[in-house]
Amino acid sequence: MIRLIILAVIAYFAWRYYGWYGAAGVVGAYVVLVVTLGMINANRTRSGAQRLIGQKLSEAEKAHLSATHEHHQVMHDRMAQFNPELRRPRE
Repeated sequence: MIRLIILAVIAYFAWRYYGWYGAAGVVGAYVVLVVTLGMINANRTRSGAQRLIGQKLSEAEKAHLSATHEHHQVMHDRMAQFNPELRRPRE
């Protein structure tokens, strides 16, 4: 939300000094920057996940991950009691 307020202020000043083309340029540059940074973050996250998937896990790590997954399922089931959107069958 703060980023959008900052963008609006910068776009306003660009509009004041350079007209609509300046404001459109500022908004366009912001969109390009957000998309680029999002793609970089997605690639970094994906490579980290692939590295984690590729490594061999010890028995203790496997037990921890299965317990964590089971806890996540139990919490999801509890939340589904109060939220109809979560009652859809999981894949």
